[in-house]
Amino acid sequence: MGTMRAQSSAFLVVTKLARKLTALAEQIAPLIIGLIVFFVHYRFATTWLPKEANDLLSNTINLSGIAVGFLATGQALLCSLSDNFVVKILKEHKRFDHMLRYFTWAIFLCLLLALSSLAGYAIDVSAVLIQKPYLFSLWLGIFAAAATATLRVLILFSMILHR
Repeated sequence: MGTMRAQSSAFLVVTKLARKLTALAEQIAPLIIGLIVFFVHYRFATTWLPKEANDLLSNTINLSGIAVGFLATGQALLCSLSDNFVVKILKEHKRFDHMLRYFTWAIFLCLLLALSSLAGYAIDVSAVLIQKPYLFSLWLGIFAAAATATLRVLILFSMILHR
């Protein structure tokens, strides 16, 4: 009987630890993926550079600006609809603050992507990238982090809506 109780409490500890690790992984996933993309490109693919960097940066500025607008609108709606069923579900499962934080991180990373693209667009990117390819690795890491943060918000929101 004592060993079953010990096994049961050990199982509960492992389960709680697994939940905490899962929550931590969910929270820092965009940063981890951004770092992985940066290091993989920097280590193995620095010769891979865009042929038309100005077009890439211009399109990225447009896309990240649209994403910031979408995310800011979603966050504002989430905050203003306190009696909505989605908000009630989030608050019931104690995920409302997490969701607001995820929106904020996605907005921040998309703004950082837009600003880094704007900085690259303002200079002669082609010449700089040949001399300093790590800058493109850094930009790719920011791009991956922003995309992951935005996808995290979309996936979590769609999971809530389809319950």
